[in-house]
Amino acid sequence: MNDKSALKLHPEAANNFDDRANSLIGDITFLPPQASSTNTFRPDVFMSAHISKEDIVGEVGFEIIGPFEKPIAKFFRHEGKQYGLAGEGFQRFWAIVTGIQGSPSFRDRVSHDSVLKTAFEWVAKKYRGEIGVSLTEHVVTECGKRLRRMELWVPIYRLHIQSEIRMGPCIFKTISAAMLKEWEQFRRSKLKGDDSDITAVFRSERKKMQGTTAVVVELFAEPGRGYDLAQELAETAVALLNFFHPAHGNPRMRSHTTLLGQENMRTERILVVENGLIRGGRSGVLDKAASPWFLDDARIRDLKEDGFDSVSALWENEKNSEYNASVLNALLLYSKSSLSLDLTDRLIYILAAIESMLLRNSNEPVQKNIGERMAFLIRKSVEERKRVVHVVEEIYKARSSFLHHGQGVKNIDVLAEFMTYAWTAMLTLVLEAKHFQSKGDLLEAIENLKLR
Repeated sequence: MNDKSALKLHPEAANNFDDRANSLIGDITFLPPQASSTNTFRPDVFMSAHISKEDIVGEVGFEIIGPFEKPIAKFFRHEGKQYGLAGEGFQRFWAIVTGIQGSPSFRDRVSHDSVLKTAFEWVAKKYRGEIGVSLTEHVVTECGKRLRRMELWVPIYRLHIQSEIRMGPCIFKTISAAMLKEWEQFRRSKLKGDDSDITAVFRSERKKMQGTTAVVVELFAEPGRGYDLAQELAETAVALLNFFHPAHGNPRMRSHTTLLGQENMRTERILVVENGLIRGGRSGVLDKAASPWFLDDARIRDLKEDGFDSVSALWENEKNSEYNASVLNALLLYSKSSLSLDLTDRLIYILAAIESMLLRNSNEPVQKNIGERMAFLIRKSVEERKRVVHVVEEIYKARSSFLHHGQGVKNIDVLAEFMTYAWTAMLTLVLEAKHFQSKGDLLEAIENLKLR
């Protein structure tokens, strides 16, 4: 598929969307002028900018936002008045937009917001008699103009690698000093006036990014959808990388490897006030032990020996089987445990991931099945399997103490042992992907092992 034909809709689907869109024109309603708000409270927050009439480009419309930050009505100006769709009419419009954006050629190229704005532009022009093409023709054409090929880098907090690493559709690469220097020069070349602030800005950027790692994604999409997809893919890539972080075997350690801006660092800010006047205070980072994660070539080779490439392949083959999709979801849930500060939170993430793979349904006895299935999955000797079952029993007692009595995890040594078993079990699930098509196949195989 070439760039120009990247967006298309099935003819029958397009006709259906167009028929439904044409019927919406009769639902457009006039919005009477609203009474001004009687709320006189105005917090004294700092205003960093002022928007004047000269700053407004294009037509001014507005929308009404409902629960969960979702629009419930949208309006445009016509002959000095506000017209638009609300209530059931807007709900039918929303369904059309969602259907178009969810189609195969739009899903990974155009955002829902872009389809919404473009489709509503058609509604306004159709009502005014300013457009002669159908809704789908307008949306395909206008959204298609915004498509572009992009290489997007999503920086990671305090991860350093010696060589590039591929994870699924992404590549981990280093943000070099040369890249940041060229970016600064580029920004200066675009400024026509004073560029005195650039030095301070890029000093800050270098401090955050120079020598750190980014998840690199190549996409063909409109910028809005491209940024969203890059963020989603980067979050998955980092979560899967975190599966190999040492914190998964050590309850006294946690990972700080996450996307830049999402770092789970605890900070403090305390003001000293005397007679109503600020006279000082203290600020700083509370996580003093937070250390970067360094992956030199030797450590990268170790990761690959530990199954890194198998995890990468699982992600790329996610849609090949129900088993692959289930294991990937379990890995993403499991990896959250390494980022958690509280040991009980870590335990809950780990158990949730294990249970999602080793329980058929919510009616099965949890503790007994998890203990036995983990033991046989790891394929230890009889004595070792008995130890796994015992440790799992102790861990579920700890979880019960928290859920029913609010008591945290006390036996750190048992937790550390369980975490090692859990990591080995999760890795085994990854390595067994080629043998199973579904979670049911896995559980049947484990039960057969128990009967030998």
